[in-house]
Amino acid sequence: MLLVEAVKKRYPSNITNEMGGNNLKLWQDLYRDKYFYGGTDIYHLSLPSAIATEIARASIIELDTYIEEASDGVRDDYKRITEDIGKIVEFACAFGGLILKPFHYLDGVAVDVVTPDAFVPLRVNPLNELERVVFIDTFIQIDEKGKKQYFTKLEEHDFTPNCYFIRNMAFVSESSFSLGLPCPLSSVEVWENLDEEIKIEGLTHPLFVYLKYPQHNNLDWHSPIGMSCFARAVALIQEADEQFSRIIWEYTGSELAIDADLTALKKGAMPVHGERLFRNLGTGVSDGFYQVFSPSIRDSALFNGLNQLLRRIEFVCGLSYGILSDASEQAKTATEMKMSRQRFYTTVTDLQHEIKKAFTAIAQMIGRLRQEEIGSVVFSFDDSLVVDKESEQKTMLSEVAAGLIRPELYLMKRYGVSEEEAKTMLPEVVVSDTDHGIE
Repeated sequence: MLLVEAVKKRYPSNITNEMGGNNLKLWQDLYRDKYFYGGTDIYHLSLPSAIATEIARASIIELDTYIEEASDGVRDDYKRITEDIGKIVEFACAFGGLILKPFHYLDGVAVDVVTPDAFVPLRVNPLNELERVVFIDTFIQIDEKGKKQYFTKLEEHDFTPNCYFIRNMAFVSESSFSLGLPCPLSSVEVWENLDEEIKIEGLTHPLFVYLKYPQHNNLDWHSPIGMSCFARAVALIQEADEQFSRIIWEYTGSELAIDADLTALKKGAMPVHGERLFRNLGTGVSDGFYQVFSPSIRDSALFNGLNQLLRRIEFVCGLSYGILSDASEQAKTATEMKMSRQRFYTTVTDLQHEIKKAFTAIAQMIGRLRQEEIGSVVFSFDDSLVVDKESEQKTMLSEVAAGLIRPELYLMKRYGVSEEEAKTMLPEVVVSDTDHGIE
């Protein structure tokens, strides 16, 4: 069967995705601080997870999203799903994308967040959208002899304009590295009520949505699968970790110590912990000899080299300077600062576009599963990345003081009120009725 063979090619499920050549396992390992380079002498800055966190946080900061004209049940389902939007977006940034798959749960709708190690894309449409996907679910049981049995369920979603098929198959193996042999779905209690095949008619979109990190895939430009937000900076991340390790070694190697002969040590033993200032030079020196070892530290040059690497990582990953690098060493010219800020703004707004598209589809699926009509999905993103609100406020206030604009316009912008409300906020003008003798 072609479907099973496609899954076996990438089994276990966390190896490289053959559709697009994306090194999913590498990105997942780096995100969880498991590195393919170095050893005990290499110290890591945790840059992959930091990059994913910063991009995700900037993309959803002060995000307000809700469904207009929907029942309380639909709104509650959507609100519950969006409460985890920070985790969902960060995973999409780190892994290049993920699938959101809504399903009935109790009296409502929940969403299954499927990372790339748990699905296999099999077909895309001419718009480069996923139409046929196999989702992989695993379960471990202990048999009568105390041995582990590894059960795997393949859930195929196959969308065509005419009908939608959901097919379920189960397999059992004695090893986690093998798909094994077919077995009944009833072999696992949580799968026993699943149908082997379901046919649904009248759908215009699949019952899942792919949230893709919008960076173009330069590993395979024909692939619909996204790239990790730090994929292009892996080599630079390694260089930064190695440079950071040199700094740690510089501090360790230049610790204050005292070179002395054996007669200066307590009972001839090397000191430990707080007494480790003494280092044994042996007996080939005159009795009572000691010399202070206190070299200068070359940290300035080393930190400067690290900072330049961090700035290069920021550039490659679409971040503005100062997010990872030393904030005091940001762009020196106004033009460079503007370009740096604009680069990060572009990164974030592109991702926000993907978030809006994906969660609009999720809202529509919730309505479809509940068999209810819903209104528009509203998204309100923060714009402070490109707009310096504090500077803008000061400029506008000075314009009011100079009489260039009316005060109520400033209040409307500052507090987000209507013109009528702004006018009521203005202080009353007190006119003196004292006669100064001026006709």
